[in-house]
Amino acid sequence: MNAVTTHGATRAHAAVRAEDPHTWAVGAHKARVKRATGPAGSVLGFAVTWSLLITGLVALELFLSEQAISGRTLAVTAIFFSGSFSGALFARTFAGLFSIWRNAPSARFAAMFIGLACGTVGLTALIHFLHFSTYYAQWHSEFGSIYWVFETLMTGASAAYIFTVAGMKFLLPWGLPLLFAAAFDYARSASAAKR
Repeated sequence: MNAVTTHGATRAHAAVRAEDPHTWAVGAHKARVKRATGPAGSVLGFAVTWSLLITGLVALELFLSEQAISGRTLAVTAIFFSGSFSGALFARTFAGLFSIWRNAPSARFAAMFIGLACGTVGLTALIHFLHFSTYYAQWHSEFGSIYWVFETLMTGASAAYIFTVAGMKFLLPWGLPLLFAAAFDYARSASAAKR
């Protein structure tokens, strides 16, 4: 019964391909992307887990440096939570889309490693810049003027420097083992699913 259904479905797909090859190709591409990126629940679960781990690192670093719980420390942890959450969503999507073309475990590991590192650091830095520029916007010139562009660029450069000097200490060195573990788990999960 199952073989007949599969064979009938194959004939139905062939008929759809013959009638409208573009619709079939778009549907097949969507199915490949969905298979590669995984179900939405696992993507969100990964993002929440990653953001809680990174936020835990930040909270531990703040605790060990004897920082009191204040609005500043809560803002720092919120920035890292938001950045690592959105970075994990980016990484999972990036690695899933990359694995459409190259599904070897080493390629999946590299895609997740690069996507998670760049996504977490980059999007956390972007959120830091937005927070930083919101504060300094009150002293900027009129929107769209050449002075405003220059002031925004200099605010961005200052935010990038401050994040690099003060923010990366939260992620290094203990974020690297977490990064390796997440990338290894992503590569291993694909090879375990094939078995």
